Amino acid sequence: MCGACLKDFGIAAAEGNAARRSVLVAVRESCRDAAAIGCRDVTIEDGYWLIHKRGGPTPDELAAELGPASGSVFKGSDWEFTGERRKTKRRKSHARELKVWRLFGVSSTVHDPLA
Repeated sequence: MCGACLKDFGIAAAEGNAARRSVLVAVRESCRDAAAIGCRDVTIEDGYWLIHKRGGPTPDELAAELGPASGSVFKGSDWEFTGERRKTKRRKSHARELKVWRLFGVSSTVHDPLA
């Protein structure tokens, strides 16, 4: 099996895990909110930080809970990879580069009531 096939298989298996599924949905929604609150370009960490800011688990805890399912947070036709990468701000990720994603059809003028 090719590397891309193994990756897709692992993501699909992780998405099917009921415990991870709820975290996946929460992070997806949080990334959408982060895109609407700030600019439209976000990384997965923007979603993690917004959940934490709203009283949820830390970004490191969310990343651990999500595991390999993190590869499917930006699945769908409403997200586009910008070609840009940003270094992670989390220490545990050792300056790993994260893809920057753009959400289509979202105004960047939404006010965050929790800010």
